[in-house]
Amino acid sequence: MTTVGMPLEAVAQMCTQPWWAGLEAVAPTLAYDFEIMGDVNKGGTIPTDLIGRVTATELVLCDASPAWMIDVGKQIAEVLPNGRHGVLAGQEHVVPPGVLVPVLANFFAA
Repeated sequence: MTTVGMPLEAVAQMCTQPWWAGLEAVAPTLAYDFEIMGDVNKGGTIPTDLIGRVTATELVLCDASPAWMIDVGKQIAEVLPNGRHGVLAGQEHVVPPGVLVPVLANFFAA
């Protein structure tokens, strides 16, 4: 969690939550992320050669994440042949349907 900019104090608090075990269960998959991308926050890479092969129209949405995460989202959308990027300003990880649904409806209608 700290590799994405979360303070140690916040991680310590998260560890006490009942849903923490679910995060720990998927933690081993992070090794695959880092194998492909490295730590993007510290000079890692975005696998543009792989991403550029996706031909479907894609919408890359970001929330109120740190600037480097939003930048990565922009870079991914730019590499996608049919990519679009959007920022859900003021939103966190779990976006309420009332905010997300209109964005998705506009994307699919276009």
